[in-house]
Amino acid sequence: SSLVATAALALCPDALEGLTAAVHPCVLAGYVGVTINALNLLPVGRLDGGRMAQALAGPTGAARAASAFTLLALGLASLTSDSDLYFFFGLFAALVQGRPEPACRDELTPVSQARVVAANAAVVFVFAALLPLPAGLDPFPSAFGSGVL
Repeated sequence: SSLVATAALALCPDALEGLTAAVHPCVLAGYVGVTINALNLLPVGRLDGGRMAQALAGPTGAARAASAFTLLALGLASLTSDSDLYFFFGLFAALVQGRPEPACRDELTPVSQARVVAANAAVVFVFAALLPLPAGLDPFPSAFGSGVL
């Protein structure tokens, strides 16, 4: 992902060029945790991202539209990606959102500016964690192959 590639460049800019690096199991666990949290922040149904979308957009159809768009994007990504992750998460998300989300406790008070900034930061995190680094910008093409980071 773009997030992992940027972190690798920041920590060791020249050390990994042309090498296959052995990583500690905690690094792999951290990467899996980042990926799972990023998937949880997608605006789908009863997941955290769906609740954020409902809080920001209100009980209108905007949160449902975001959910439908996200499921469509996951479906397209599962067709074009080498990974099965998008397919299985899209299937999971489609099954999870069977019932509508319960209403927020306070739907009349507008969302504070700090929470809007936090939601926008979560969107940036999702894109940085889930979108792969473009092949032309990959600093380690021989070490990790195309699109693995």
